[in-house]
Amino acid sequence: MINKEIRINVAGRDMKVFMQDDFFDFFDVDTGVHKHGYAEIHCIESGTMEYVVDGQRMTVEAGDLVAIPAGVFHGKRIMGEGRRCACVFQVNLDVKSVARYKISPDIFTELIRCIGEYKRSGNAVKLSAYLSLVCSYLLEGRDDPIVAVQDRQFLICEFFYNNYHLDVTLGDLSKVLNLSEKQTERMVLQYTGRRFRKELSYRRIEAAHHILETEKITLREAAERVGYKSYSGFFKAYREFGGE
Repeated sequence: MINKEIRINVAGRDMKVFMQDDFFDFFDVDTGVHKHGYAEIHCIESGTMEYVVDGQRMTVEAGDLVAIPAGVFHGKRIMGEGRRCACVFQVNLDVKSVARYKISPDIFTELIRCIGEYKRSGNAVKLSAYLSLVCSYLLEGRDDPIVAVQDRQFLICEFFYNNYHLDVTLGDLSKVLNLSEKQTERMVLQYTGRRFRKELSYRRIEAAHHILETEKITLREAAERVGYKSYSGFFKAYREFGGE
């Protein structure tokens, strides 16, 4: 028996996936009733099976994702002919009840391909990504882990990158940061080394340099493209930041 553990992160939640018996199964035989210490996840890539979970019967087929809680007795019975394949693993996630999701079988096909790649190369990067995708379905309905961006340096940079060509003000940025204009000015200086107006001019000239290098336009046209209403104002800033 091969036993391995791979750690993944899904929406900020650290999870462990437990791999046994090569981490996937060709459903050539029925299995008796059994249970596990962790939730077991079945990704049906092809074929049709009848599952018996906690005494209840359920027919599953390609594209079915089945989550069975820890400690719940279950088994399966082969149905029909042809190829029958699934990826089966355990995960340290508190699954409250039996759950079934319908997703594209292609995801499971790619997951099984990544398992083969992992076995050959030992590189689990792609495998981890697909495991995270599959496990994300199990988090539906749970607390939303998405929160407002708190990284003020990121917000400041993005503000200038995305708005340099507009007639924006310090007040506009202060609303994004939810700070006073005085606090915002200090924050811009801290992270960029320039005050708001200087940083805005710098980003405009930075963009103008790029435009002039990649397009056949005049300085006056570049000035308009980056947000300057006055050509003299643009030329002054262009000379100031021209060497940067």
